[in-house]
Amino acid sequence: MGERQLNAQTRNVSSNGVLFELEKSLKVGQNIDFSLQMPGGVFGTPRDVMVRCHGRVVRCSLSQGQYQAAATIDGYQFVQQ
Repeated sequence: MGERQLNAQTRNVSSNGVLFELEKSLKVGQNIDFSLQMPGGVFGTPRDVMVRCHGRVVRCSLSQGQYQAAATIDGYQFVQQ
């Protein structure tokens, strides 16, 4: 299956998961790769920190015309900017 890139708004982030809001649905069980730009204050750094993550979709539903997808964070890597 080909890769596709979607823009999403992050609604909630925890140490092991994330909730996205997006315009298209994702399939439960689907592996995904995503990047999060975290505020530097969260990590005690003067600049924001980019984190590349790998996970899988555990839930996807439609709410008020927007899809909400919950995904695990199974692995991550900090990216130098």
